Amino acid sequence: DWDSESSRNLVKLARAYPHEIDLIVTGSLTNIAGAFVLDPEFFSLIKGMYFMGGITAPLIFEKKEMKELNFSVDYKASTLVLQNGENLHIITGNACLAVMTSYSDFKERLENSSLGQYILKKESDWLAYNDREYGIKGFYNWDMTTVLYYFYPELFEDSLQWIRLMDTDLQEGYLIEGNEGEGNQINLPKLK
Repeated sequence: DWDSESSRNLVKLARAYPHEIDLIVTGSLTNIAGAFVLDPEFFSLIKGMYFMGGITAPLIFEKKEMKELNFSVDYKASTLVLQNGENLHIITGNACLAVMTSYSDFKERLENSSLGQYILKKESDWLAYNDREYGIKGFYNWDMTTVLYYFYPELFEDSLQWIRLMDTDLQEGYLIEGNEGEGNQINLPKLK
């Protein structure tokens, strides 16, 4: 539901703190679209938006293809937000593939502390699932790569591109480069 408590709260915060708020978005864009529908000035009040989502090419692993799971969930909201938003930065699923932590590396870094052991225990099912279903022998830190870009942009190379933003592309989570003036200009950073 685009008209949600979250959407209304986003509008209130944007109005209370114009040009001071950056949004880090690591899921569907439903609430963001809802905020824009409630207040057509919403995007002009937001300082910047940082997303984890979208793909520029299929995510093919050893065993099978992984489908995009953020922009495609509510592709109509994604289309609306990405067509109308300002100062957009998207860390795509493909960009996240630049760094994988192997299971042995993950274990070595975490096993010597009680918090690390807790994380290993909680993540063991996820790591086993990734290996069993996709043949991934470790962990891609999908969502946190966007947070990393937000706090340490110097680790990335910016790439401002025209993205055409059609429903048919975003149904599958695809961000397709367009011609100049087609769609919206969006930064698709990549780790250096």
